[in-house]
Amino acid sequence: MAHLIQVPAFTPADPANVTGAEWTAFQNAADFADGQLHVGMALLPGPAYNHPAMPQAYTNNPGNPTARLAAAGATITHLNGLVIRLMTAHHAAALALAQAQAGGQQAAPPAPPPPAAPRIKATTPTKFGGKTLHARTFIAECDNYYALVPMTDEQRIRFALQLIDEEGAGWKRNQLGLLGQVQPPAHLATWVAFVAEFNLRFADPEEQKKAAALLNHGKVIQTTSVREFIDRVNEKCDLAHYDGQEQRMDIIEAGLKPDLARAVTAQRFANYQDYVQVLISTDEVLQRLRTKEQKKTFGSSNATASGSNSTKSNEKPRVDNSKFKLSEEEKKEHMDGHLCFKCHKPGHGSKDCKNPRTVYSDVRKVAEVKVKVEEINEEDFSDRN
Repeated sequence: MAHLIQVPAFTPADPANVTGAEWTAFQNAADFADGQLHVGMALLPGPAYNHPAMPQAYTNNPGNPTARLAAAGATITHLNGLVIRLMTAHHAAALALAQAQAGGQQAAPPAPPPPAAPRIKATTPTKFGGKTLHARTFIAECDNYYALVPMTDEQRIRFALQLIDEEGAGWKRNQLGLLGQVQPPAHLATWVAFVAEFNLRFADPEEQKKAAALLNHGKVIQTTSVREFIDRVNEKCDLAHYDGQEQRMDIIEAGLKPDLARAVTAQRFANYQDYVQVLISTDEVLQRLRTKEQKKTFGSSNATASGSNSTKSNEKPRVDNSKFKLSEEEKKEHMDGHLCFKCHKPGHGSKDCKNPRTVYSDVRKVAEVKVKVEEINEEDFSDRN
């Protein structure tokens, strides 16, 4: 079994700038190999097997390129030592079995294999359409999928290529053609090398510089909840390779909303996790207070509007009397002709008038019509005679 276990190599495209994707891919392969070695040793007859832990440099999950290279070297040495140990133990067990059989003794049956781990039904990574913006997310989703569904390097590469379409379809066809060759190119030999080639084709080469510029010039600020803001800061810090927790705390503090910044300004924090937890809990309290205040303001404005509408509904509508107003010339006509100022008829005054109030211009129009009718009738009578 030992000769079937493959100890992963760590060959980043740029050793001075190890990407998160390259490191994650190595971690997945190293953890898979360590698990196989554990199972192989546990199956051998003999006393209970105590599997050694991975090197501390590896389990600390370093963030900078130099530490990652050192951790990878220590891990590869550790795994190779376990492979040799397994091969030696396997050889010793085989030799003991052969000696027992030669001496006519019945060898003890091998221990039953441990129950198989349940198969995880993982969600397939989102298809990649060739957009630079989605390149990092696509590789991260693939790495996570492979951690749940172990595959060989060739299977990983073919599976990832199957998910590339639209603007990346041409590149995919080219890579599938190269995989069909007797001797595929080096970037198709391992998943790490494939990711490096993928990033050369689709990732933004200025991604690190852009992220650093945004952070250094205070362009990453809180506009929504502090949870989302911290996530954005961490994402940009990962891209810019800002691994220090104090540096991240300074960036977060500079971008906080003023009310949240004031609320935590006098507090002291033991570490980054403590700082983040206090920010989140304080932000939630402030959000509840803002919501309560908005409800009060909304209710007050509704009550004011309701009272205003109620007052207006109780008021009697004003009558527009401007149409009854007389000009100075019309007033003179009424005075000279002894006309009523209310109904505009002769013979009485407005105080004694029992007729409805009328518009003088309407009365004049009616009078003019009557005059014209009389004139027409007189002309008609004259023509008949």
